[in-house]
Amino acid sequence: LWSSLGLRAGIAYSRAVTLDFTNAPDEDDRANTKDLSGQRLYNAPILTATAGIEQALPLSAALALYSGLDYSYRSDYYGTVEHGRGSKTEAYSLTNLRLGLRHARGLDVSVWVRNLFDEDYLAAINPIYGVGEYGAIPGDPRTVGVSLRANFE
Repeated sequence: LWSSLGLRAGIAYSRAVTLDFTNAPDEDDRANTKDLSGQRLYNAPILTATAGIEQALPLSAALALYSGLDYSYRSDYYGTVEHGRGSKTEAYSLTNLRLGLRHARGLDVSVWVRNLFDEDYLAAINPIYGVGEYGAIPGDPRTVGVSLRANFE
């Protein structure tokens, strides 16, 4: 039972900063007067983490049932270079779940749920029309699906 259990985890910590950026765009006066020296780079979360577990249970010599759970986390970050008030992406976490049946001949069918807890999050924020105006790309809502795979080796 334990030999068919797979665990994985990863974490990244980043303190990416701009050393000298004294002429950054300022959304209030629309001029390059903001000093972001020593501030965190845009699109650079401080913490990113991922973890997962997968279990496979043999049903016969050629057939196995498997399940998996994946988790990911991303801390908050600014989506644009000027760190505008509207460009901050809040921290979010996502959980995915899957259950499948695998055959030794390369066939695999699975049922899965992405964003299991239907987390409301922004995948990206982009500047539009100049400094201080933004467009956002929402993250995917909970999605349920079925996958069928065949490997013809």
